[in-house]
Amino acid sequence: MFSEPTNRPTPHNAPTQATIQRVWEHALHEEKMHSDRSNFFLVAEAMLFVFYATLDASTQIWALVSICALGILLTLMWVLIAMRQEGDFDLAVERLELFAEEYPDYSDQRDGWLRAKGMTILGRWVPSVVGIAWIILIVEILTR
Repeated sequence: MFSEPTNRPTPHNAPTQATIQRVWEHALHEEKMHSDRSNFFLVAEAMLFVFYATLDASTQIWALVSICALGILLTLMWVLIAMRQEGDFDLAVERLELFAEEYPDYSDQRDGWLRAKGMTILGRWVPSVVGIAWIILIVEILTR
């Protein structure tokens, strides 16, 4: 996805401890941004579900469909922003693997389908389940 870094460290241009610390902090920042944004969208979706659930049976269909459509739109925004943030994090991790000698060994030990990245789960699977719930609600409304 990302191009191979061309400025690999050599004995002549080895990174300083300050550089490694800065790259580490950047990776932590990207991970925190992803987590914060996922939490924001999860709370927003939950509030929208609560709003939908509090409406009574006399509510007009167009209002219910509008709420579901807003939920689907919010879910799509969640997925797109999470994918972009995941790409930013992956780039930061690539830089970290370039500068911190022990990090590639750690990340290689985490490979495998049972070790899916938390960002992938929070950024793609959770919103997908929420989106499916909105679609089910729309289908239920339209088939009454």
